[in-house]
Amino acid sequence: MGEIIPRWEWRTFGKEFGVGEERIKAHELGTFKKSSEKYILSRKSNENCKIRDDLMDIKSPRQVNADKLEQWYPTMKLSFPLKKEDIANLFKNFFKVDVPEFARDEYTYDQYLEEVVGKCKDLVIVDVYKERSIYTIEGTTVEIAETKFNGVPNRTICVEHIDPELVMKVVRELGVAELPNINYLKAMKQAVGLPAWVDGQGGTMSRKAIIDVGSNSIKFFVGELAEDKTIRTVLDTNDIARLGEGLDATGVISSEAMERNVASVAAFAAKARELGADQIVSVGTMALRKAGNSAEFVQKVKDACGVEVQIIPGEEEARLSYLAILSGLPLEEGADLVVFDTGGGSTEFIFGKGTQLVKRFSVNLGAVRITENYLKSDPVTCDEVKAAIAQIDKEFAEAGVVGKPKQLVGMGGTVTSMGAVKHKMV
Repeated sequence: MGEIIPRWEWRTFGKEFGVGEERIKAHELGTFKKSSEKYILSRKSNENCKIRDDLMDIKSPRQVNADKLEQWYPTMKLSFPLKKEDIANLFKNFFKVDVPEFARDEYTYDQYLEEVVGKCKDLVIVDVYKERSIYTIEGTTVEIAETKFNGVPNRTICVEHIDPELVMKVVRELGVAELPNINYLKAMKQAVGLPAWVDGQGGTMSRKAIIDVGSNSIKFFVGELAEDKTIRTVLDTNDIARLGEGLDATGVISSEAMERNVASVAAFAAKARELGADQIVSVGTMALRKAGNSAEFVQKVKDACGVEVQIIPGEEEARLSYLAILSGLPLEEGADLVVFDTGGGSTEFIFGKGTQLVKRFSVNLGAVRITENYLKSDPVTCDEVKAAIAQIDKEFAEAGVVGKPKQLVGMGGTVTSMGAVKHKMV
């Protein structure tokens, strides 16, 4: 047998692939294949193990290059019946789980799945059906596949070749380079609720990314969720992209603000994928609630990076802020609590008592709006400051922002920036 040269793979999953699918189908169809397989997924490892045609085929992740292309190497092929020594090797060295007690010296296909795999809490069997349309484009193998994971339909496109530069060339020419690179293993693990990836020490990792598009800044957070539900910060940063610049006067997002904010969200989405996030959630707040052309912004972001910005109501923004406080700070039992988050276009208030939320609401009063309407000099004048404070007091009174709570918690970009200045962190 000659030397095995593993291919570099780019793959993504989704319902539709737009222009990319059209460009693939413009080429002549090479072959069409159907298959039914069983994949065995482990909570403790990243090995790709499938059973097809009475043969167990295992591939291991070999390396990932700078473009995040993946190279998988065939490491083992076994035919049934399986000897108990082979199964022990599989469990210990590939699945990374405890070796079971064996009642037989060898196991048939059904016995292996029912008596061995089926009784291991760290292994999950997934029935996978594939209908693959395979094309050859510039020497690469390109496929569009209709799949089902345990009966649930999904779709995937893939580009493969031994030359990673050629793979990326074709990916870019197909117009799909901004879509997330997701291998079969990650897609299946996400589908059945397993941690999507495992680190080198055998600890499970599930990375999630949040892109919060505010009126003044875009906040970006990538966190790692372990099996014990604790969260480790991978990256926490922001970009003061000023989406709401000029919005109060015109009622729409300016072309300049739209361009730089779309670019910023796309850059953060690319970074999230680079860091291995298996899910990217983006939310938009006051500026997008108010702007007459917010739908255009949402579409431009989706076209640029495949991320859909969800525009959330002010009360939902306040509720999420309160949940963040509860999860991150020790609170005095039974004491009055007010949480506020001043952004560029609005301020969210949550009134609570201890851990009980009493009321929540949003006031259309933010740092950008006050700055543009009242603080026009540099440096600002005393009269401008007085006028700004008077307007803030007026709107707070009308909204019912009153009282002297025992606990006051500020969150978000404005208050953290003030804290950084006070403590000379900038």
